[in-house]
Amino acid sequence: MGLSLDLAADTMLTPLQQREEFRSLTAAFRRNAEPIGTATVVATMPLKDFVAEGVAYDASRGRLLVSSIRHSKVVAVEPNAEVRDFIDLTRDGGWSALGLAVDSARNRLWVSTQWMPHAVRGSASDSGRAAIHRYDLRDGRRTGRWELPAGTPHEPGDIAVSTNGDLFVSDGRAGMMFVIREGAGRDSLAPLVAPGVLFSPQGIAPDPDGRRLFVADYARGIAIVDAALGAVSWPAHPSDVAVNGIDGMILHDGRLIGVQNGVAPDRVVALQLNADRSAVVGAEILARDTTSIREPTHITAMGDAVVFVANGGFDAYEENGRLRADSKPEAPRIARIRLVRSRP
Repeated sequence: MGLSLDLAADTMLTPLQQREEFRSLTAAFRRNAEPIGTATVVATMPLKDFVAEGVAYDASRGRLLVSSIRHSKVVAVEPNAEVRDFIDLTRDGGWSALGLAVDSARNRLWVSTQWMPHAVRGSASDSGRAAIHRYDLRDGRRTGRWELPAGTPHEPGDIAVSTNGDLFVSDGRAGMMFVIREGAGRDSLAPLVAPGVLFSPQGIAPDPDGRRLFVADYARGIAIVDAALGAVSWPAHPSDVAVNGIDGMILHDGRLIGVQNGVAPDRVVALQLNADRSAVVGAEILARDTTSIREPTHITAMGDAVVFVANGGFDAYEENGRLRADSKPEAPRIARIRLVRSRP
């Protein structure tokens, strides 16, 4: 699976340390932590405590959009790498900015937002609230808002828009999914997958056929969700391919490309699919580097490349939002990986 473990640090295994098999395994795990691939930094956020989560590409304007958990905003990274404020979620009745989804055909930007104690602004009286905002991609003007149902904790961390304009929402806390349909039903946020059917849904990759969604369940792996009915199935995958621990995920050139931050080491992987995209048949590590890819989060396509948040910074904070005593926040970096087209 390409994973790494520090066997020598496990005192329960001390009696085995002199055995040749143990030394061989230790060396193999160490090799699995060595750098692979090239991820080039294309932008650095202006604040060390930015805490980046989402990233999306606005192809019409050649700019990247990045969301901030701590500062409750979305910034634009212009083609010249200048970073400027674009959307203020607090001003628009939101909280920490999480997932982003660009709908270029309709000039829309979708943003998921949730009250989190990590934010430097906002009121604790909003604890438990979450919403989906829609913006005009040209000027950042809010054009719609849908609040998630009260009474149950929600975490709309990842969102994705399909080619027909439907907006899909992963709720990692409730283990469910929501949808906002394009057209007549756009005045409501409706359940798509019932609570508890999924364990912790994260990244969503709509299939171009419009009929299904590939969803990264953090614990169980890749799910296929019927985009109309919400039925869930679990495609097969080889036993030596780790499909769990994926946060952001997209479908690009017939492969699922995911940011895998729930395994060691953190990495960006490409999961190969069979001809009808009904099963995972293999995997390739596109990038891993324990010095520069730490707590990566979301990913987006940008032409012949993918761009991802290489070090979001969320791990520097306690659950209550306070900085960990031993942590030194670093400004989040956005990195690019050039892709080679997969073979048919």
